[in-house]
Amino acid sequence: MKNTQNELYQSGLKQEWSVFSYIHTFFTPQEWKTTVILLYTVFAMTLWVYIPRAPRLLLSAEIARMEFSGSEADTVMETRKKTGTETEMMVETYVLQLPSGADSSRTFTERVYELMKSSQQIFGVFLLFGMIPAFIVKFIFREQLSAYGLALGNWRYARNILLLALPLALVSIYVSAKSPVYLGTYPYTPWILGGYETFQEGWPFMMIHFVLYLFCYYLSWEFFFRGFIQLGTGTTVGCVNAVLIGTITSTAVHFGPSAMSETVGAIVGGLAWGYFVFRTRSILTGWIMHAALGIFLDFFLLYHFLP
Repeated sequence: MKNTQNELYQSGLKQEWSVFSYIHTFFTPQEWKTTVILLYTVFAMTLWVYIPRAPRLLLSAEIARMEFSGSEADTVMETRKKTGTETEMMVETYVLQLPSGADSSRTFTERVYELMKSSQQIFGVFLLFGMIPAFIVKFIFREQLSAYGLALGNWRYARNILLLALPLALVSIYVSAKSPVYLGTYPYTPWILGGYETFQEGWPFMMIHFVLYLFCYYLSWEFFFRGFIQLGTGTTVGCVNAVLIGTITSTAVHFGPSAMSETVGAIVGGLAWGYFVFRTRSILTGWIMHAALGIFLDFFLLYHFLP
């Protein structure tokens, strides 16, 4: 196989390419599926980057002063940061930016509607990374979704990995969530608490948000990067390159205002979850681990920074 690939590469270097022969090469029987997957990947990732973001729930006081009047800065708080063995008081002020229209007259249904309406990043992933790739697999490739990781696979192995890794991951998320740098990106919707200011009032809406996160966002995310891209290109580019392609693309969409640690974590996660996909023939391990990290990051951010 390696010699054949090298021979094709060498013959390609020697070939005098015309525009037609160049385009035709992408759609040969050996390459057309990988071509469709990677071209759609570029399209989907580009659209994802430009999906409008809902306002963030918590803003630094400096940003809030630039964007809002004093009456709109509802809550100011102080946080404590431990450095080594000393406890230093850090006067970090954050404004709880309640979404407009979040008054007491809102009914439960209206608050759920606002939560859904402001979750465009979640539903964008559901459409771009979930529904459309699934349509391509079923109706263009005419293959089973189970071949792209939507199956239990070796669930016992996945269970053992999750039991070992999840406690460590949650401890690291608890610590990481003390950094305000994540507030520039998460939570995705200011209606995560239904327009309320406390867990006691807003927990039903937070649960709805987490269910959307689990099934619409993270299941679609892992299906796209670890199933559609990795398993879809593996037969053409090989297992190692397929993992690398999935890791590179999933890391690229983390570029931006997020913490650098999150971007580095995307590299580690992409390589690890890519291995588990081949080991278990399922995206189950990566889906549960990734979803747990994201859901508890939102929870611990609210825990640390809400008044």
